[in-house]
Amino acid sequence: MAAITRHPSPISPSFSDPVAIEGAGTRIEVSGQIGFDADGGVPSDFEQQARLCFEHVQRSLQRAGADMGDLVRIRVYLTDLGDYAVYSQVRAAFVGEAPPASTAVGVASLLFDAKLEIEATAFVPAG
Repeated sequence: MAAITRHPSPISPSFSDPVAIEGAGTRIEVSGQIGFDADGGVPSDFEQQARLCFEHVQRSLQRAGADMGDLVRIRVYLTDLGDYAVYSQVRAAFVGEAPPASTAVGVASLLFDAKLEIEATAFVPAG
């Protein structure tokens, strides 16, 4: 039986420390998700894009037999690091106040003029 242990960060709730994965199970890698809406467009509002990104991550995990509680790592690429506080609030709404190991990277631009892109890794213990 596998175990996932989340270690709280001594720095800030915005940061997370290691996530230890022990035992057998399935690792799921979710490709970068952009905040496309139902019409295939990318809304201009950052918070709406962030919510859509996490909804896409959530659906991807569900298709693979996992859920948001199985996340062990999130990588976000932001075109404006000033949006991090809003991103962090949206992330908390989807993953709770103890986020998985996370990385935020500032980038010059993303496809489709998106303001953020999220990649994720999940682990589902065997059995």
